[in-house]
Amino acid sequence: MDLDFNDHNFKLLLHTEKIYNTRINYFVVFQSIFFASYFNMVKHEQLNYPMSQKYIFLSIAILLTIIWIIIDCRTYRIIGMMKKRCEENHIKFVSLNNCVPINFFTGIIIPFVLFLMWVVFLIIEIVL
Repeated sequence: MDLDFNDHNFKLLLHTEKIYNTRINYFVVFQSIFFASYFNMVKHEQLNYPMSQKYIFLSIAILLTIIWIIIDCRTYRIIGMMKKRCEENHIKFVSLNNCVPINFFTGIIIPFVLFLMWVVFLIIEIVL
């Protein structure tokens, strides 16, 4: 392969991985805001928030988490394919394992845990 093509593949891989990490940070911030808002609603039960407002709020949080899971799984798969392509082309700029960490925990596991958390909160609101 041409050196410029390999350099382009490697730079594209690093750029995609940076976007992936930035996107994770944005979604974590959104989830934190939703989490704080929900517990503020629960804390101030005496204000008598309508139940429909809580259902809508939890539904939006679940929808945001589902979008996060879909986007992260797709991007995680794309980064894996790009990393494989770089390894097939024997790109030896630096060790890809040290340079392009794909953080499975923050990218894949945490969104699923947060999804389960929001579903449990919705079930608790429905039951109580």
